[in-house]
Amino acid sequence: MFFQSSRPRRFHHEYMYVDERKELLKELERRNRQETSGEGTTQDSYHEQMQKRIAGSLRPRILRHRSIRYTALWVALALSAGVIVLFIILFFSLIG
Repeated sequence: MFFQSSRPRRFHHEYMYVDERKELLKELERRNRQETSGEGTTQDSYHEQMQKRIAGSLRPRILRHRSIRYTALWVALALSAGVIVLFIILFFSLIG
């Protein structure tokens, strides 16, 4: 009790950024090794799994960012137009 030192926690790191192409390549290599060794899996399940992975990796992220950018542009234009209209109203109310 007095002479036992506590053990530090084990290090566990989860990646924030994952290279999907690299994982896909590893999966294809593993699949190729299984086919050459004779340990095949069902073709339909593999085909569905690869379709999901490829579809997930080819999402149009750039288009999503562009739509956000254009939305912000329209909001900025609407706000600036509103401020200009308020200044015009204030100007004419002070003059008249």
